[in-house]
Amino acid sequence: MGGGTAIPGWYYSPANPRVQGLSPEGQASAAKILDSISKINVNWNDEIFRQGNFSNHQINLSGGTGKTRMFSSLALYNEEGTTTRTDMQRLTFRNNMDYSDDKFTASISTSFGYTKRNFQQETGAFLTNPFLIGSVQVPYAKVYNEDGNYATGTGAKFGGANQLDYTKYDRNYNDQIKATVGVNLQYKITPDITASLTSGVDFRETQNTNYGSKLAYGRLTSTSLTGKAGFQQEALSRFATSSVRPMLNFQKMIGEKSDVDVIVLGEYVQENYKSFNFTGYGIDPRTPNTPAVITPGNEDNKLYSRVGGQKGRTGLASGLAMARYTYDGKYTLSGSYRTDGSSKLPVVNRWRDFFSVGAIWDVSKEEFLHNVDFVNVLRLRASYGSSGNSNNFPGDYLYQATYSSSGDYAGLTTQFATYPGYPDAKWEVTYQTNLGLDFQLFNRRLYGDLNWYDKRTKDLFVRRTLPAEAGSFAVNVNAGELQNTGFEWNINGEVLRTKDLVWTIFANGAYNKNKLLDLGGEEPYESGTSYLKIGYPLGTHYSVKWGGVDAATGAPLYYDTEGNLTTNYSASNSVLDFGTWEAPWKGGFGTTVRYKSFDLNVLFSWQQGANKLDNLEYFAENPVGFLAAGYNQSSDLNFWKKPGDLASTPSPLYGTNFSSKLIHDASFMRLKDVTIGYNLPNTVVENLKYISNARLFVQGSNLFIWTNWRGMDPEAGAVNINLAEFPNSRALTGGVKVTF
Repeated sequence: MGGGTAIPGWYYSPANPRVQGLSPEGQASAAKILDSISKINVNWNDEIFRQGNFSNHQINLSGGTGKTRMFSSLALYNEEGTTTRTDMQRLTFRNNMDYSDDKFTASISTSFGYTKRNFQQETGAFLTNPFLIGSVQVPYAKVYNEDGNYATGTGAKFGGANQLDYTKYDRNYNDQIKATVGVNLQYKITPDITASLTSGVDFRETQNTNYGSKLAYGRLTSTSLTGKAGFQQEALSRFATSSVRPMLNFQKMIGEKSDVDVIVLGEYVQENYKSFNFTGYGIDPRTPNTPAVITPGNEDNKLYSRVGGQKGRTGLASGLAMARYTYDGKYTLSGSYRTDGSSKLPVVNRWRDFFSVGAIWDVSKEEFLHNVDFVNVLRLRASYGSSGNSNNFPGDYLYQATYSSSGDYAGLTTQFATYPGYPDAKWEVTYQTNLGLDFQLFNRRLYGDLNWYDKRTKDLFVRRTLPAEAGSFAVNVNAGELQNTGFEWNINGEVLRTKDLVWTIFANGAYNKNKLLDLGGEEPYESGTSYLKIGYPLGTHYSVKWGGVDAATGAPLYYDTEGNLTTNYSASNSVLDFGTWEAPWKGGFGTTVRYKSFDLNVLFSWQQGANKLDNLEYFAENPVGFLAAGYNQSSDLNFWKKPGDLASTPSPLYGTNFSSKLIHDASFMRLKDVTIGYNLPNTVVENLKYISNARLFVQGSNLFIWTNWRGMDPEAGAVNINLAEFPNSRALTGGVKVTF
C-alpha cells in the first residue's frame, strides 16, 4: 500500500519505498517530520469531554385545617453535561389542594415548569458529533495553533479541532414552558353510588434555536453560498392535550358474602399541535444568534430563507362499562366492555368494540389451606380480552391523500401527490390471555407474583408497495399478525428480620418470544436494519454473512445464500441468521438492608440475547474507506500482511462492507444504582425544635457495566444500531432531606 500524507506514519516511514527513493536530504526531512509527529499524542476524549455535574434543590410545604389540605413544592435542577456547551436548567412549581367531607371530595393539582437546554451542534453520523470524532480522530493531530486558536483545516486530521471550533462559535438550545392542570371531583349520591369527574390539560411550548456562525472554519471554506453565509434556525411548537372523564360507580355488599362493583364511564382526549419554523442565511457575526440580522434573499445572493410548519388536531372518544363480583372474599369474576373511536381512522372504521373477562381465586382462604402455616397468601388469576392500539397508527391522517407544493415549473409553484391515502385503515386489535399467581409464604418472608401471557395482535400495519403505474408509493395497510408470548416474575425474600436489622433481596424479570405470524399476502421486506418475514421475530437482523479473511490473498470473504464462500459482496446474499435487536430476556435484581437508622439499596439491571449492529466499527475498522482518508482506526486491527496469515482484518487494499461482522452481542449487566442513607434517630429529632425528620444519603448511578459490547453503552441510542450516541453517564450524588 503506497499510502499518502493522510497516513503519515507510513508516508514518512524509512521502510516506505517512496522514502527510500528520496535524496539524503529528502530522507532526513521525512525523518524529521516523522519524529515531530511521534511526539504528538492527543487524547481527544480529554479535549472534547469534561466532568459533568448536577444539583437538585427542592422545598416542599404541606399543611391544612379541618377538611382542607394543601401541598406546594418548588424545585430547581441544574446539570452540566459531559461535553462542552451541554447543560440544562429546570425550575418547577407544583401545588395541590384537597377538600373532603362526608359526601364531597375535590382536588385541584397544578404544575408549572421552565426548562432551558443547550445541545451540541450534531449527534448523528457527522464529524461534528463529539462522540464520533473522539473515536476516529488521529492522536497525532494538534488541538491548537501557536496563536492559541484551534488548529482547524481541511482533511481528516483536522476533524477534532474543527468540531471544537464549531462548538466555540455555534449555539443550539431550546426553551420549554410546561403547564398542567388537573381537577378531580367526587360526590357520594347515596352510600352505594358515587359520581366523579376527572379533567385535565397538559400544555407545552418549546422554542428551538440553532445558530451557525460564518466564522467557523467549516463555513469560511465552504463552497456553498448558503454554507458560507452562516444560518439562523428558529422553531416554535405548541402541544396541548385536554381530557375529560365522567364516571358513575355502584358498590355494595349484598348480604354478608356478595360484593358487587359496577363502573360506567366515558372519556374524551383531544390533542392539538402547531409548529412554525424558518431558516435564514447571511448572519452578521457582530450580532450573532438573532434573526434580526438575516440577509434578505434575492436573485443575486441566492440566500432565500426557508419557512415551514404544521398544524393538527386528533381526538379519541371512549365509553366503558366494568363489573366485578366477589363471593365470600375468595372468588371474583370481572368483565368489561368498551367502545373507542379515533379521528385518525376513516369514519367507516373509526369505532371499534373491545371486551375483557377475568377471574380470581384466593386459594389461601380455602378450608384445606387453613392449617398450612407457611402459606399466607395464594391467589390465582386468569383473564382474556381485547384492546385497540391507539398509539401505533402510522400517521394522524393516514386514510387521506396528501400533496406537496414544493418545486416549480415555468415560474409557477408545482403540486404533486406524496401519499395516496389508505381509506380502509382500521384498528390494530390485540387479544391477550393472562395467567397469574400471587403468593406470600413463611410469614411473608417470601412473596411476589408470577405471570404468563399470550398476546396476538391482528390487523397489524405492514408496508405495501404499490406498482409503478400507481406511483410506487409505500402504504401502511392492516394485513399483519404478531404474537408475543412471555413469562414475568417478581420475587422478594426477607433473609433477616429483627428489631434493628431487615435484609431483603429481590429479583424481577421477563422473557418474551416475539414472532410474526402473517403478512396478509404481502411480500417480506426490509425495515431499517431488520427484515419482516413470517416466522421470525420483529427486529431480526438481515445482513450478508461474514466469512473471514482469505489467507492466500487477504481479501474479505462472504457467504452466499447457498453457504459458499465468495469474495464478491452482494446485498442479495443477505440472510436472517444473526438474531434480533430485541432482547428476549430482561430484568433486574438487588438488595435492601436496613440497620437501625442506616439503609442500603442496591439495584442491578440486565438483558440477555440482544444483538446490535455496531456502526462505529464500520468507521474504525475500514482500511480503504477511513484509514486511507486519515481517520483513526481501532488498535485491535489484525491486518493480513502476507500469504498464509490468519488475520481478522483484510489487507488494506480492500474496503469493508456492511455484513454480519458488525453485529455483536449486546447483552449486559449493569450496577444501576447504589444508595446509602442515614435517618436522624427520633431521640435526636425530638430535641430539635423545628425539624421533624432529617435524612442524609449518597447515591451512585450507572457505576459499572459488564458486557462484551465494544462501544460505550449497549443501551445507548437506537435499539437496533449504535454509532456514537450519548451513553448513560456515571453519576455520584450526595444529598440532605430535611422535614420541618
